[in-house]
Amino acid sequence: VCQSLLGGKHTRRSIYPRWLEFADRLFLYALVQRPEKGEVLMERLLSRSRADALISFLSGNVTVLEALSVWFSAPKLTMIRSLLRV
Repeated sequence: VCQSLLGGKHTRRSIYPRWLEFADRLFLYALVQRPEKGEVLMERLLSRSRADALISFLSGNVTVLEALSVWFSAPKLTMIRSLLRV
């Protein structure tokens, strides 16, 4: 990546899998569309997720099963509405 940038080539390399980037976009979209739900979204993620799964999820070093366990701790109706609007 460094050699490409020094050579004038623009490369976009993400260290996160696309599905995890999508999950991040979905969560951020939910916050933008329903800012009044932000407190509930964060409270549920922090209080209902297993600490190890949440840390893995936030660091981007997560398995699909860990990600699902975090996703299922979020308010489902808010996240489904965001998914349908993305």
